[in-house]
Amino acid sequence: MPDYKELLEKATKLPGNLVVAHDKRYSYVSMFFTSVLCTQAYTDALLIQKTAICLNHYKASEEDKKLILTGMYIYVARKNYSGLAILGDNTLLQLLHDHLKIKSFTEFSAGFIKACYEELDKFSDWVYEQREFEEPHALYTAFPHDMKIVIQGPIAEEKNTHGCLGLVSDCLSGLRI
Repeated sequence: MPDYKELLEKATKLPGNLVVAHDKRYSYVSMFFTSVLCTQAYTDALLIQKTAICLNHYKASEEDKKLILTGMYIYVARKNYSGLAILGDNTLLQLLHDHLKIKSFTEFSAGFIKACYEELDKFSDWVYEQREFEEPHALYTAFPHDMKIVIQGPIAEEKNTHGCLGLVSDCLSGLRI
């Protein structure tokens, strides 16, 4: 796993590196057919880049910022590159693996993913609060609509492991009873 500064640098260059890697990968095919970069992959690369740029303004430790950035990498990989989606163009997925120096995202434990998502959740709240400023606004508008639901999933699962009594107490506390 790279240190925060190295990961930040790679994340800020991700969209450009994606285009270059895609062109290299499909250069032979383009002699006969036009090679088109998947717009979703490019949008995801921009999301990671905007996250990296906003982290320069976020007040947290480098370790927390690294968890946030890693959480965004995991979110993008899980959102788009599971199941049959991996049969398509996986240039972005290869770059994400290279940046994190891993072979697969399954190398991360559930606890580590949860920690990344918790920091990413706090960061997304900060982005929402700071959305009137230029860079946080650009990131806020780039956030997928379902991102908070996805990243809060592992956090909610941990809270709901109390069994039936935990579920009842969670419901009652939600009703303020």
